[in-house]
Amino acid sequence: MNWEAMKRKYAYTLARVGLNVQPGQPVLVEAAIEGASFTPIFAEECYKLGASNVIVHYLDEPNMKIAAKYRSDADIRRVEDWERAQNEMYLEQGACYVRLEGVNPKLMEDVPEAHANAIFAHIDEVRNIMRKASREKHCQWLIAMIPNIAVLSCPSQGCARASRPKNPRALLSMPMFGS
Repeated sequence: MNWEAMKRKYAYTLARVGLNVQPGQPVLVEAAIEGASFTPIFAEECYKLGASNVIVHYLDEPNMKIAAKYRSDADIRRVEDWERAQNEMYLEQGACYVRLEGVNPKLMEDVPEAHANAIFAHIDEVRNIMRKASREKHCQWLIAMIPNIAVLSCPSQGCARASRPKNPRALLSMPMFGS
């Protein structure tokens, strides 16, 4: 199985088993920007399962990092009314929620701690909208990693090693992706 086929199989597994997308249900996706090549594959698998709409919001941490240099902490932390309204609207329609996480442990290393904390406080406040819906409306939710060869090659080490494996073909024999 090639890398593209593995990503498609993973996307299907996330949509069908992990999130359990139902026919006619909207799917609200928060994806790290580094997942821009995987997210359309995931969205297509959701549509194939009958999703009425797949709404993708990319979490663009590199641009948030730049903004943090020029905006006040209070301004960065503030969740705009439109951010709250758009998420709540889809959740009121019965949307399920998935967060597709990326791995970039060094992204914020040159950002002052207060600014990094403000960025993550903003992100967390937006996510609280989804957390509230999962508690009150019992909507399905899922947190998953965006597939990349470096993470798959060292699952026990997580993102501790961010290099390509010496033998990417060895990934094909992993139980999750084996034929």
